[in-house]
Amino acid sequence: MVRNDWQDSEWDDEFDDSGDDGDETCVTSCQHCGREMYEDGLQCPACGLYATQEGRPAEPKPLWQTLGAVAAVLAVLTWFLCG
Repeated sequence: MVRNDWQDSEWDDEFDDSGDDGDETCVTSCQHCGREMYEDGLQCPACGLYATQEGRPAEPKPLWQTLGAVAAVLAVLTWFLCG
């Protein structure tokens, strides 16, 4: 059974559901495509490019650096095991 006779004194004022929390969402324009995006956003939802250098993921190391490190480790292991 639903109760429809609420009195103002029975209403819980702690939870105000007016929708105005004073928290405004700031938007800015993307420096690449010019469309609106959230100011706190790392990546533009329209073009997918990153807004700042800090937001970008780390770039993978070049292949020559990885192969050089592997060759150095193999050289040290060979020197220890056969030397």
